[in-house]
Amino acid sequence: MLSNALLTLAQTAPTSGSGETVQAADVLHMLAVSVALALPSLWLLHRLTRRDHRINAAPMRGSTLTPMHLLVVFALWQGSTVLVAQSLMFLGNAQASIAAGIVGQVLLIASAVWLGAKTFDLGVRQGMGLDARKPAKDTLKAVLLYFLAAPVVTLLSMTIRWLVPNLEIHEMLRQIVLQPVAWKVAIAFSAVVAAPLAEEIFFRGLLQSMLRKHMAPWPAIIVTSVVFGLIHLSVPDSVIPLMLFGAALGWAYENTGRLLTPILLHMVFNGVSVSAALMSGNG
Repeated sequence: MLSNALLTLAQTAPTSGSGETVQAADVLHMLAVSVALALPSLWLLHRLTRRDHRINAAPMRGSTLTPMHLLVVFALWQGSTVLVAQSLMFLGNAQASIAAGIVGQVLLIASAVWLGAKTFDLGVRQGMGLDARKPAKDTLKAVLLYFLAAPVVTLLSMTIRWLVPNLEIHEMLRQIVLQPVAWKVAIAFSAVVAAPLAEEIFFRGLLQSMLRKHMAPWPAIIVTSVVFGLIHLSVPDSVIPLMLFGAALGWAYENTGRLLTPILLHMVFNGVSVSAALMSGNG
């Protein structure tokens, strides 16, 4: 299954022009870029959100969600992905994985939205926040958060690859470049559209909302982010960076009370990463 963990490496995994692994100079350069992008973005984001409710005062989203609900949805997601992949092996391993990933993501979206409609006191739109009441403001927040979070996430991933230079790049990254155009489009759809929708509805909309019934906003964000990172253990050097990215996604959800900002942030992050992978392959 294609996930943003694989796409994170599209920015951090490529080697330098000489074909060597990430060097200390690369990390320092990325640090400078991170500071240059993050500081003004942080200032603008503060200006934009200073009149919003403080995150510690973010209201709980009333629901009857239980851990069993989430386990069933998660099992459906993972189980359907495996079963579809096995049934499509005649296409080849890579193509079967791509197709199965999309099927799993679509089923996750459908089952998570259905569960939200059944369990949230105010339904999916007002309860879980799956709406677009303030599209311009939510989009601007997503863009600012990208410039704040993405350089830091990339720097952290580069640092890990510098400290542990022999980590393997996930096979799917090679497939992004090697596949025919039709499968490239399928990968892009999975990564830029389906994955952000599916993962944000599940992790932020369901898991984080369920945790908010029992704990304050930041503990719920942290626990959700840890789970989000651990789900991507297939790419070990991306686990910690994705926990950090998950915290940005979780903060966006609590700050706005809507899923649009984290979904758009996730889409932008994956879109840039897919583009970087394709350009590095064509270079």
